[in-house]
Amino acid sequence: MPSQVVHQLNLEWQSHVDLEAGEVQRWAGLCSALSACSTLDDVLASVAGAPDVILAFLIEQAHAGHALAGRTVLQTMLGKLVLMSGSGQARQQAHALDDLVGHMWIQISRYPLLSRPQRIAANLALDTLKAALRDWRTTDSSIEVSSAPDVVSDVLDEARPAPLSDVSMDTKTLLSAAHRLGLISATTRDVLLAVYGPEELSGQRAAARWGCSPQAIRSRCSRAVRELAPHAQTLLAAAA
Repeated sequence: MPSQVVHQLNLEWQSHVDLEAGEVQRWAGLCSALSACSTLDDVLASVAGAPDVILAFLIEQAHAGHALAGRTVLQTMLGKLVLMSGSGQARQQAHALDDLVGHMWIQISRYPLLSRPQRIAANLALDTLKAALRDWRTTDSSIEVSSAPDVVSDVLDEARPAPLSDVSMDTKTLLSAAHRLGLISATTRDVLLAVYGPEELSGQRAAARWGCSPQAIRSRCSRAVRELAPHAQTLLAAAA
């Protein structure tokens, strides 16, 4: 059965294609690699010709508060996420694709362009996969990065961790916006920040802190990420 989140994203994307010609025109004037584009689908088709240039531009725009740019990066990566969800340990997860989509939004929001300007798509895929695997490990300690999809071996040499200060600030800002908008509770915000922020607590350590089981932590994180994913555009705008 197709992921409901992906179905919603594709429907949402089509509405943007129909309505956002003005934004594409603005991008075309700012990025030479997009100069021939008049629709969002043109932008997607152009990425293959200059992936790092276009993705860097879009991520920079997203970080500056233009939520549609981040949404376009996600749409560019959606096919890769579908493939990842059917490979390795992801196959064993009931909501693997939804989890990966949620984690991808987080990685886009905090991607460090200055330190990692090359192989951006590969880095985003690896960072997303690593975050999802860390989440899934809270219920299955046997899951290791070595058992992940082939994308890991393809990009491992290029992987560099984001600066700690960038991760802390971006994650905290995003989760604070989600709480302020009433999308998550204060407790869920704090759990997500502890797991995905600079502490990077394991499921066991987070469970000990909140007096529950690792399975409960994993469930809370996965559910929150899935529920926040459809609101990502609103969150990016609110967090800007």
